[in-house]
Amino acid sequence: MVQNYYRDETGRLRWRTADDGGLPLSSSAMVSPYDTTARYFRHGHIISWKGFAAHVTETCASDSVNVITDVATTSAATNDAQALPGIHTRLARRGLLPAEHLVDGGDASLIHLERAEREHRVTVSGPLPGNPTRESARNVGFPPRELRDLQGRVRTEQQTPEWKVRYAVRSGVEGTIDEFAHGHGMRRCRSRGQPNAHLQHVLTAVAVNIERLSGRPVTEETSSPRPPTAFQTFLDQQGIHRSKSWRTPGT
Repeated sequence: MVQNYYRDETGRLRWRTADDGGLPLSSSAMVSPYDTTARYFRHGHIISWKGFAAHVTETCASDSVNVITDVATTSAATNDAQALPGIHTRLARRGLLPAEHLVDGGDASLIHLERAEREHRVTVSGPLPGNPTRESARNVGFPPRELRDLQGRVRTEQQTPEWKVRYAVRSGVEGTIDEFAHGHGMRRCRSRGQPNAHLQHVLTAVAVNIERLSGRPVTEETSSPRPPTAFQTFLDQQGIHRSKSWRTPGT
């Protein structure tokens, strides 16, 4: 990429270093000549990608089918916690706000926990970052009293067996991410730009919801018998074979 190199006085291309301004920040550095809005992200020493980040929200009730209620698409360089206010705003507009929102540790910002409780009456549950060890670099801050009290209350609650059992439900979303990525190819964009990537993410969520709801057991309480469609009736009249999974008369 041109932004990573410069020409010296002899006209030769050289890699940029700290002495000549260094490389751009990840939030602004272009990483693909095909999509200038894509960004690079690295999580630990194993996970990295170029493109965008998808944030999936789903229900987790034990007595019903879990469905996707929101999909957010952000720059890969955006902090996860920054997506949380927008998620709650959209869920509130749809009337789908949960009483408790189980989030990843990257989303458990103390400020966003307080904001969700104050603006939406939603309890955000996620592991708050612990205190650094003696060997780590340490930044000392002085949060407002209400945030400090919230921090102490949340950290105390997170040590209880009840909280750990309740939070363990969140692990189910990892299966959903795997379903998105490997079952529907969400990690490869079909077109360029964040708006188009978001459209792909939304359509993927719709497909997942259809699959889940269509696989729900049919009972008298959840569904009533329906006659076959006109096309299915035509096939029957013509003696043309159709899949057994299609509806039959009276079922």
